Amino acid sequence: MNKAFRVFKVFSVVVVLIAVFAGVSADAAKFGNYLSGEQYMALSESERMLVVAGLFDMMSFEWGQPIFEDAADAGTRAFIERVGRCVQGKTLGQLTQMLDQYLAADPKTKDYNLASSFSAMLNKQCP
Repeated sequence: MNKAFRVFKVFSVVVVLIAVFAGVSADAAKFGNYLSGEQYMALSESERMLVVAGLFDMMSFEWGQPIFEDAADAGTRAFIERVGRCVQGKTLGQLTQMLDQYLAADPKTKDYNLASSFSAMLNKQCP
């Protein structure tokens, strides 16, 4: 299975779980296993921060797996290193603000899976 698809699928599930635990269980049924940028932007600031924490936590977990340590291609390792340098020292609020600005700058991204938009934002914001 494609590594990126697997990562985004796991991100989607985690985002829904975080939304449920953040007190939006009534809305969780509408989200299913997919949270779009539009649905994300409708959340409160604290809920958005929880979602970003979950996305980043899952991404960090995935990167710590042996497949990424031992067998990842050079491009994947370079991306991981770039993002690591970029987010080092940033607060959760700053990461949330980065994602909010990314979604606001390109309205079509609000239709996409939030996990893929988060990854794209990190790729763009972390040269």
